[in-house]
Amino acid sequence: ELLGDMLLDVGRPVEALSAYRRTLAREPRRFRSLDGARRAATAAGDRAAAARYASELETLTRPAAPGVPRS
Repeated sequence: ELLGDMLLDVGRPVEALSAYRRTLAREPRRFRSLDGARRAATAAGDRAAAARYASELETLTRPAAPGVPRS
């Protein structure tokens, strides 16, 4: 995740996206990695991946219905 952040900061979004994906493979649904992957995909011009990560973030942050435990 930190590697992805650093790569994104120096303008290497394709490599950053790869780093975020490696983190997500080990730690699925990790907010910072999903957001970083969304930002990297956007910067790399991969609109489909950016939309997919944005959707995952939306699902992750959506409040649960009352009485329904979050998964």
